[in-house]
Formats: sequence, structure tokens, C-alpha cells
Amino acid sequence: MIRTHDSVPTPSTERGFTLVELLVVVAIIGLLSSVVLASVNSMRMKSRDAQRISEIKEVQKALEFYYDDHGHYPPGPSHAVCSATARLQVLVDEGYLVSVPRDPLGGASEPYCYNYIAQPTSFTSGWFCNGVCRTNAQYVISFTLEYDIEGIMNLTGTPAANHCVMVR
Repeated sequence: MIRTHDSVPTPSTERGFTLVELLVVVAIIGLLSSVVLASVNSMRMKSRDAQRISEIKEVQKALEFYYDDHGHYPPGPSHAVCSATARLQVLVDEGYLVSVPRDPLGGASEPYCYNYIAQPTSFTSGWFCNGVCRTNAQYVISFTLEYDIEGIMNLTGTPAANHCVMVR
């Protein structure tokens, strides 16, 4: 029996990936990773907003406990920028809060900080809270969300919406 070389694979018959095929795979992986990164960033923003809302509710409860014990809310300025840390320290000192919360993005400068503004009951010029002018507020806590209430991100890169909690 004579053996021929036709049955042995030669380098010309073996095939690997071409440059075009490799570029297509890299492009697909790049596209998928950009979609994943976009959704991760969106989830981070929503998580920070949830933390903000939770912390504001915690401060609001502490303010109500303070009011029950003292008959008034802690004093504060008639207007302030990023004032919650200094003005609400009394809630920490008296045991109503473990610490004064700070905005997840730092909390030291506008727009991502918490404001506490105390008002006398006779204040009549009004505050705009969530787009509504209200008068005779006892206090206002304002904060900024990265998404608006309906969950729509502001695509301009600026804060989505300023919100506040107001008690008469």
C-alpha cells in the first residue's frame, strides 16, 4: 500500500480568524460594555437619590422628636446655602440623630447638599417648594436629586430637580 500526502493537512488548508472577524468581535464587545457601563451609572445615580430621600426622612423624624420635646424646631437661618450640617448638629448633640447626613456626592457645595431653613410661623412672603409657593412654614429642608420624581434623568448633566420638605 502506497501512502499519499493528500490526507495530511497542509498549512494552506488550515484556517484561523481573519482581521475583519477579529475587528467585528472587538466592536461587539465594545458595544456591549458601553451599554453595561451606562446602566451601571444610571443605577448609581438612582441609588444616591434613594439615599438622599431616606436621609431627609430620617432628619424629618428627628426634627419632629425634637419638636415634641422642646415645643419648637431647632433655630436656623431665614435662608442658607448648604446649611444642614451646622444647623442640625443640635439633633446629634441631643441624641436624635447619630450624625447629620451629608449628600452622597460630598454635601459641601451647591447643588448637592442639604439645606435646613427654619422660619417663624408669621413668615408670609412664602417659599417655593417643589414648584408651589407656600407660606407660614415652620421649616424647609431642601435637596437635589439626580433624577426627577418620575425617574427621568436630566441629560444635560445638571441636577435634575430641586426638591424640598416643608412643614407648616
